[in-house]
Amino acid sequence: MKILVITTSYGIYSDSHTIRLSNILGDLAKQHQISICYPGKDLVSSIPRLTPLPVGLSFKFKILEMLRVIHEKLFLAYLNVLKRISNPDMYSGFDKLVEQNFEGSTSFEFDIIITASGSIESHRAGYLLSKKYNVPLICDYGDPISPLIANSDKRKSIEDIERKILENATSVLFTTDSTLSQYAKLFDIGSKSHVIRYGFNPDEIENATCERKVSLILESTKNIKYISHIGTAFVNDRSLFPLIDAVSNINSEVGLILAGRRSSAFSNHANQLNIKNFIDLDKVDYSSSLYLQCKSNVNVIVGNKDGRQVPGKVFIAIGCKQPILYISQCDEEQDEALKILNDYPSLFIAKNNKNSIKEVIEIMLESDTASLEVASFGKQYESRSISNQLEKIIYGS
Repeated sequence: MKILVITTSYGIYSDSHTIRLSNILGDLAKQHQISICYPGKDLVSSIPRLTPLPVGLSFKFKILEMLRVIHEKLFLAYLNVLKRISNPDMYSGFDKLVEQNFEGSTSFEFDIIITASGSIESHRAGYLLSKKYNVPLICDYGDPISPLIANSDKRKSIEDIERKILENATSVLFTTDSTLSQYAKLFDIGSKSHVIRYGFNPDEIENATCERKVSLILESTKNIKYISHIGTAFVNDRSLFPLIDAVSNINSEVGLILAGRRSSAFSNHANQLNIKNFIDLDKVDYSSSLYLQCKSNVNVIVGNKDGRQVPGKVFIAIGCKQPILYISQCDEEQDEALKILNDYPSLFIAKNNKNSIKEVIEIMLESDTASLEVASFGKQYESRSISNQLEKIIYGS
């Protein structure tokens, strides 16, 4: 079978959905011919056995890439403007670039189209090709699209676009039960909706590596019990101040690892508190992030304030088989990430305040922190499993 994947979450615009794609398509690519269509001109595929089909960039994105080369602050400022003023989203025009890529072809060689990412432009591009060539369409969502838009007029406009796309789709995939329920109610698509979790790749975790200077630090401080937060965190969203304060108040040989895109205030705060064995890293590559989580004694996940959204790192932490400290930020009954983690064999839960976190970390450090075998429930989140789930849906389309 020949499969066309259309996404904005690839190449230079990779995001968390790129990892999702790697997990869900990895095993499928062993049996089927998969091509991936995305913005840019990079012809190197980061997912083995996938054929890259870059479609170029719109004019505003060419400006963005020029600014990326000139200065990071200019790049980030313009990127922020794009996110705020673009309609329907910052990738507007991508659908036309995709359509143009196939113009002039005497036939459309693909048997099915899969659109994937949080940009509606990916799904609209798939919709246009699906209608034009009468090919089945599967839409793979991450977070909701129109329900997250505050402006009521813009939300209604995008709802109308989504309705056309979803009515035409043969199947719609979601990563959470709550998003599926929300969309089933809003667009009456329950009969063709499925949940396939984000997942993790056990082979990538097992073979993860890190830059030598970091691995040497970890090797030379084996007696230190490291508490790690790897991933995105900001002051107004997933605040790490309570975690940092808690670690600084623990009378034990502990260390703190922070890595990933985050507010600089967190590192400044940890340095001001003079935390010993503080490993302060910027954004790291995916393999390094896996390595750090595997080597840590405690992996920290700060939950979302909106419990309907499940951070992808939940599944990666399951795959890394180390004790998890889950810092809850919403009502536990509404927290879908916590529902997934509840059966994990070494889960500890705290509220996002210093005293709660300190108390729980001290309990964790007293317990056995040896690596865990993935419990049977974790098998369903492995990349092989989610690829199999997708394959069944494809053959049912």
